[in-house]
Amino acid sequence: MKATEVFEKIDILICNAGAPYYERYDYEDWARIERIFSLNTFSCMYSYSKYLNHLKGRDGQLVFTISAMGEMALPGYALYAATKFAMKGFQQAIRIESPKNLSITCVYPVSTKTNFFEVGGAGHKVEQPFPVQTAEAVAKATIRGVERRRKQVYPCPVYLPSRFLMNVLPPVRSLYLRSQQRMLLRFLERKQNDEREA
Repeated sequence: MKATEVFEKIDILICNAGAPYYERYDYEDWARIERIFSLNTFSCMYSYSKYLNHLKGRDGQLVFTISAMGEMALPGYALYAATKFAMKGFQQAIRIESPKNLSITCVYPVSTKTNFFEVGGAGHKVEQPFPVQTAEAVAKATIRGVERRRKQVYPCPVYLPSRFLMNVLPPVRSLYLRSQQRMLLRFLERKQNDEREA
């Protein structure tokens, strides 16, 4: 870790790696799959091991930015959601395995106003899934969660009630997912038109 050349001890390590592909997953491209898992999943797993070895029994705090899509996948984000579901499973296991000197906090942001969606659309306009929050709101919630040594942080106040509602009323979940599917179809149509005009 480059940081160990500057700091004698890293008190908090934040694993915030993550980028999507926004697409219909209907192709064969092993290298493309490997790239997204390397960034979103494998780098965080590797960082966990490196940080554990760096601490050498001293107290430390690890933060994983997972994503609300690590709990509910959306159309257009099949591979991204797969990487985040994998991270959710990974953190569940290491919580039990990890030594007592390490505290782990997982953050589950919803759609956030960054260039995340521009990256996912590869230059084509992508509509952001509802609800949308600011990066500042995520940062503030994460800091509060770290200070309180929370296991999970949900920065969007409507996320947990919405998740509960979708679990007890499956038709609400179906309606939401259908709206996301329509967004994907609009995106694919726009992308096809853009490529024709180029």
